[in-house]
Amino acid sequence: MACTISKNAVEKIGSAGVLLVKKRSEENIVSVGCGGQQTQPEGFYDLEIQFFGIQCVVPCLVVPGQRDDLILGSNIIKHLIHELKKNSDYWDTASRPDNKFDGDIQRFLSMFTGVERWKGETVPDKIGTVKLTQAVVLLPEHEHLVWGRLPPNVPMSPGSTVIVEPTNSKAMPRDILVGRLVTPLWGDRWVPMTVVNPTNKVVTLKRNSKMADVFPCIASEDFEIFQGLHVTPVESKPDDSRNSSAVTHIDKNLFNLGLGDIDINWSQISDDCKSKLTQLLADYQDIFSKHPLDCGEAIGYVHRIRLTDDRPFRLPYRRVPPAHYEKLSSH
Repeated sequence: MACTISKNAVEKIGSAGVLLVKKRSEENIVSVGCGGQQTQPEGFYDLEIQFFGIQCVVPCLVVPGQRDDLILGSNIIKHLIHELKKNSDYWDTASRPDNKFDGDIQRFLSMFTGVERWKGETVPDKIGTVKLTQAVVLLPEHEHLVWGRLPPNVPMSPGSTVIVEPTNSKAMPRDILVGRLVTPLWGDRWVPMTVVNPTNKVVTLKRNSKMADVFPCIASEDFEIFQGLHVTPVESKPDDSRNSSAVTHIDKNLFNLGLGDIDINWSQISDDCKSKLTQLLADYQDIFSKHPLDCGEAIGYVHRIRLTDDRPFRLPYRRVPPAHYEKLSSH
């Protein structure tokens, strides 16, 4: 979600003596509200905004009919969360329980920390250790969802976000892996765990086995995923006339080679790469067809086209039913 600004806020900024340059996007942008109403922004402004001491330039869409002056989008909120976590005051505030603040501040902190905060007088360093209530059989080379339970005498805050980690106890079963998991705390003290059996044999976990330790989660953040994203770096050259002349020169060379139908300008590669591609086309131009009657040149191969067929013309075989064999043989 992008940041949006109302027309009234733009007028207020203009009346304050701030010079704004309105821009328009080359693409069609449609803003969809909470009720499903679709609105097309009239343009956008690049505003220099400061939030909690963090200064940044944010593109804000001008949405007609918007009541709020400014609505922050998830793009800037994620940036603020990432930057605020470098501040010690942020962690000081996030480490306090929810009952120290009123309702609006509680919701604000829950949004910025990304978790459901701990409700109680104090935030404990550790909640407790999860044990199995019955024996569990783990299949070889499989991942399992196993439920354990906390002891009855641990501090509780149902609904709060907690972190489940492998226990440091020496009584933890061997030959298994317990994954780190972020999950809400259930009121009945049941805790889910991700358990992997990496061995090639069946592992049986005994009853009352200590599996994982549970801690309060102060804040969490989603990692940016770049897997599968490939961006081709294109160096921008200051002289635009030189770029246009280079493109014209490349097109002219292809036309002189008889390969004018090949369009290499659609790709988003640099002009240097286009020149190298044109040189490769020139070096191997004999393998390309230049007109409909050109089959190209392939050295070492002979094209043999038969213009006549000397084989006799044959009619298909006639199939005779067995009942007519005797009558047919008499003729």
